Amino acid sequence: MLLEWYVRFKRIDEWPEAIATALSAELVEGEDTTEGKLPDSKKIFFIYPDGSGRVHTGEMSPIDGSELFYIDKDDTFSIRYNPSKPESYFAMGVHHMASWTLGTLFVFAFLACGIIWLILRASAPEFR
Repeated sequence: MLLEWYVRFKRIDEWPEAIATALSAELVEGEDTTEGKLPDSKKIFFIYPDGSGRVHTGEMSPIDGSELFYIDKDDTFSIRYNPSKPESYFAMGVHHMASWTLGTLFVFAFLACGIIWLILRASAPEFR
């Protein structure tokens, strides 16, 4: 849900779609930290054509549990590219929802603090 909102907000859903092909897909094991093991990820290098037939390269690092984590060499998948800047692309399924949830919670907490500060500033003279 949050990712779809981001895609609509940035108008990425209006970008043309292309079929990308993975040139390589290397597993990157998650590091051990004091709080536990970080999730595994993959380093995927790929190519995709734009509407004029020019081929562009890209790379992504989906984490374990995300849809594109299971891409292997020579697999194809859909991306969207910016028509005015075809080297800019967006691939759905790269991010695990937990990372989007945490990021969104941070943004909402930041906004809530700002709103509370504005209310206090407007209603209490000592905050002016």
